[in-house]
Amino acid sequence: MKEPPLSQILDGEPLRIRTRNTGSYNFAEILMDARGSLTLQMMTIESLHKKEPSEGNPDSRPAVNPKSWYSLIGKPLLMELVGDLQARGYEKLFINEQGDVYILNGTEPEVLGKLEHFPPKDYWGELTEIFTEDELTTEETEQALELSWIS
Repeated sequence: MKEPPLSQILDGEPLRIRTRNTGSYNFAEILMDARGSLTLQMMTIESLHKKEPSEGNPDSRPAVNPKSWYSLIGKPLLMELVGDLQARGYEKLFINEQGDVYILNGTEPEVLGKLEHFPPKDYWGELTEIFTEDELTTEETEQALELSWIS
């Protein structure tokens, strides 16, 4: 992508580069010794973070705390959207399983935003209780949660 700094190699410092089409190797380290010989060491570097659980095993899904999710992510965005929609005369919005927040313009959905890390359907019952505390009426449909408020 960009030209490596030649001075780093000439000073005998190792230079790490990202590689492509090198099998399981994704990086290489280049080093020049005092006699001018180049050494190339192929490397595989992976994150130390745990990988996401596979979709095939539902028991391996991480636990979700809907209350924490709502206070950190959901509430700030939803309160802003509800205020805006209420001012424009709307009385409800929808949130689908992917976290897309939308309203219906006639029969066509108009996406307004996305709630990151939206809890799966298993947690919608708990979310309903949380929304009720913020004076939002919730109804669960097959495809989405319907949130409404009193104008």
